[in-house]
Amino acid sequence: MDARWKKNRPAPRRLLFAAATAALIALAAAALTGCAAGRDPEVRIAPDTPEQRAYDAMWRASLDVLWQYGFSVDRQDRWAGVITTRPMTGKSILEVWRRDAATSADVWESTFQTIYRAAEVQICRDDAGGYYPLVHVSISRSEKIEPQIVNDSEAQSMFRESPVRRQRKELREKPTTQPDRPVSLGYDAALGSKIAAEIRAAALKRQAEMNR
Repeated sequence: MDARWKKNRPAPRRLLFAAATAALIALAAAALTGCAAGRDPEVRIAPDTPEQRAYDAMWRASLDVLWQYGFSVDRQDRWAGVITTRPMTGKSILEVWRRDAATSADVWESTFQTIYRAAEVQICRDDAGGYYPLVHVSISRSEKIEPQIVNDSEAQSMFRESPVRRQRKELREKPTTQPDRPVSLGYDAALGSKIAAEIRAAALKRQAEMNR
């Protein structure tokens, strides 16, 4: 009986091949299940369809508008439809060319304090099968002690000096080794709505050009 079992048992290579084949089939089935359950516009949508072109237009418009506002992109995840940026210091009253302040109060606040803003764009799907951007702009404030203006001459010099030169002067006069740990101030809803509106307009323009 032992000799018959040894004669008819499968070879080790056949066992390994069968096990590897079963593992690959299981992984493929799991991958298909995950794609079906998750939200994946890029993989799920067939290439060169109106739906895919709408998503591509929204994605590229989001990157373009963020760049126009001066944000530096930190992470891009087309699978999840998410774009995040690095924190950026807010616009001061001397930086008239910048667009990252929704109100004049924001400009004055960033002039006398170190305010950071970071944007996150989430591309969402609507009920009609199209896409729209959901933009959140987080605000934080630096904990570092800011120099105070105590007389008229210091106030006048602040307007005469460029922001870069003034910052270098402050670092030379008051060096600090304390790490900057920003304090969260919530979200800038006005700026988020403004960015989202420009992304929608830019996406519509791109989509019209792609459909010509």
